[in-house]
Amino acid sequence: MSNKDSAYAKTVANQALTIAAANIVTNILKLIVAKIPILGGILGLVLSLVTLALVVLCVLKIVDAVNGKMRKMPFGFEISAFK
Repeated sequence: MSNKDSAYAKTVANQALTIAAANIVTNILKLIVAKIPILGGILGLVLSLVTLALVVLCVLKIVDAVNGKMRKMPFGFEISAFK
């Protein structure tokens, strides 16, 4: 029983899409950077840590959604996919 016009539902959907898009971009960057010999290893490690942070953020957002809490995304990730 949900209302697709609900501000809460739109906020949660926007946050989920933002996290998914950031994860896709990070993984594409990891594939590109992996081809650089030494620097690729270092940047790959940094991008892996970013991916891990995105997974943790996703889990925290799931917990917030289950508990009915609405929090802002950290680091200025407020990008709107829906109006």
